[in-house]
Amino acid sequence: LKEALNKYTNNYADIKDILKDYEEMYDDALSSGKSEAAVEAMLGDPHEVVEALKDTLTQKQVRRTQGNKIVAVSPFVATICFFISGFYFDGWQYGWLFFLMIPMLGIIFNSPRRDRIVALAPFVSVIAMMLIGFLTGFWEYAWLPFLSIPVLGYFTHGKKLDAWVFFMLIVLGIAGYVVFGQMYGFNVSWL
Repeated sequence: LKEALNKYTNNYADIKDILKDYEEMYDDALSSGKSEAAVEAMLGDPHEVVEALKDTLTQKQVRRTQGNKIVAVSPFVATICFFISGFYFDGWQYGWLFFLMIPMLGIIFNSPRRDRIVALAPFVSVIAMMLIGFLTGFWEYAWLPFLSIPVLGYFTHGKKLDAWVFFMLIVLGIAGYVVFGQMYGFNVSWL
């Protein structure tokens, strides 16, 4: 149990308290007449115990010093990029997008790999929306990248069949939006 706890947390007080509680439970069960095998079966596998206690434990922090330095500098870089795009390229209307790099870098360097795609999807959708709107002028289609967020969530955390069904429903919804928009105008197609 101590080895399993050491792999998950480096909080000595948590480890000490849990080991003390389990030692007391072990001794109480032995004194009540149970065999060592019965006590061990009652207390459970140490890895399962740690899994059950994860919500109450302080997780071991992985040192990401290089990534944290980049995240710490990103507000200054974003501000410089914002002013350069505004003053030199007259890009004030989309220069604010540089500030999205701050939370995006935080997600990239400090979130679990499995969750990164879904966590970055809202930011990528905002950037895609602005690019579609400003570059093409098709603002009626610019919101469509936001539909990628729940689809990515389904594919990374859900069942694959459910994800494909959901994806097909979204594609059908987009097709309906475009067809009705072309036929009756986009003021009606949102229905």
